[in-house]
Amino acid sequence: MSGDNTRKTRTASVNWLNNLSDRTSLTLNIATTKVMFEGLVTTGLVDFQHNLINAKLNYVLNEQVDIFTQYSFSGYKPEEVNGTNSETISFDLGLTWNVSENLNVTSSAGLNETKSENSSLTTTDESWQAALNMQYTSLRANSNLNLSRSQSPGSTGSVSEMNQITVGWRY
Repeated sequence: MSGDNTRKTRTASVNWLNNLSDRTSLTLNIATTKVMFEGLVTTGLVDFQHNLINAKLNYVLNEQVDIFTQYSFSGYKPEEVNGTNSETISFDLGLTWNVSENLNVTSSAGLNETKSENSSLTTTDESWQAALNMQYTSLRANSNLNLSRSQSPGSTGSVSEMNQITVGWRY
């Protein structure tokens, strides 16, 4: 056996876009990832599989405004006897507003259900989620502001709520 520690990742994904009409489009993204750890020092590292499904229906109201609805599923399954499986399902409604050639604003809000399960505990939490993204682009610089609230499963079966503010500038 080699002394090298290795992380092997295998991913398969499908991305599909269909224009249902001049104004309506449907996007579907499906991905599965398998992660395996090998080597002498892999204590605490657990092989796992992660599956994602995302479907988005977009409707163009006019040159400046699009509305959308989005459904997402995420599933995490460790290959450990007492590992914590988790599933997250979310549904959002949103709006993209191209204020000008330089300024773009996207906002969304919706519901989120997260379920974590192991041999001794099952936790289900329902909550709301929201996001606001503002981007300003000029000839030489980009700046953005992101505000979001979401939740995700923790490694012990708990659910973590996250409130984030991200500010970026690139020249």
